[in-house]
Amino acid sequence: MGDANGIQVGCGGRLGSKDTYGKGTNLVQRTLIASAGNRFKLDRRLEERFHLEGDPQIATNFALLQCTSVGDVIIENITVDGNKAHNEMIDRGAFDDGSIRLDECNRITVREVAARDFYCDGIVWGISHDVLVENCHLQDGVRLALHSGSGSQRSIVRGNRVRHSAEGVYFCWGAQHGLYEKNVIEDCNYGMTFGHADSDNLIRDNDIRRSGEAGIHFRGGNKAFAPHRNRFEGNRIVDSGGEKGIGIDINGQTEAVTISKNELRETRGPASRIGILIGAETRDIRCADNYIEGFAVRISDLHKA
Repeated sequence: MGDANGIQVGCGGRLGSKDTYGKGTNLVQRTLIASAGNRFKLDRRLEERFHLEGDPQIATNFALLQCTSVGDVIIENITVDGNKAHNEMIDRGAFDDGSIRLDECNRITVREVAARDFYCDGIVWGISHDVLVENCHLQDGVRLALHSGSGSQRSIVRGNRVRHSAEGVYFCWGAQHGLYEKNVIEDCNYGMTFGHADSDNLIRDNDIRRSGEAGIHFRGGNKAFAPHRNRFEGNRIVDSGGEKGIGIDINGQTEAVTISKNELRETRGPASRIGILIGAETRDIRCADNYIEGFAVRISDLHKA
């Protein structure tokens, strides 16, 4: 029996174990509701395989505020401190997100929240629909500041300020039919990234400044999984990446993307920087009425090369 020092009834716990039958790693989060010595009772059964051979562990790393399978909730006017210097990122975000996490929720509003120094993600919602994240301030995170999680539909992300994270807004698997507007994203490695089937979103009137790699980046994918039919309108993207930085990078077999009336500026000199890069496998990428200034190449369309 291991040492239960620091773990007590009422604690949340993230349990992890390698699956000895080859499934990978099993991860669950539970609440400790009773104890006898070093033995604890969980609020729900494990529903996964945990064997001693799989090096099982329990940790108190999890989101500071978590909602699971609830609806019509408002979270507002609070500050959440992730304290990243004293937290270990154990499972790359499956349960140990540093700030606020929503799972299988509906009609949740997160408003006027300050999340800082988070050791994993800032605000993340997965398989959660009609989520509104508004006027929040996120800074100094290790990973993803605003994580529009797997399968989430009709998200509205408006008026937020993000600084100093790996990625400002991360679209996960199948984040669709959302509206992302009037956000300010500064000093992140990527301003926004799109991946597996993150389609039919409207991105408008955002400011993305001083991104380390690219202002807006598509994460590739074949036609079945690429992010199609996204619209980028009236955004301002300034000083993206290093000497080979890219303002908007569209790649993979992405189709039917519209880039309209955006302002892309490079104030540090052109170097080898590109305003908009359109990958060779893309189809139907429409660029219209964009103002692009200061780049070595305004638009590089590899599909036409």
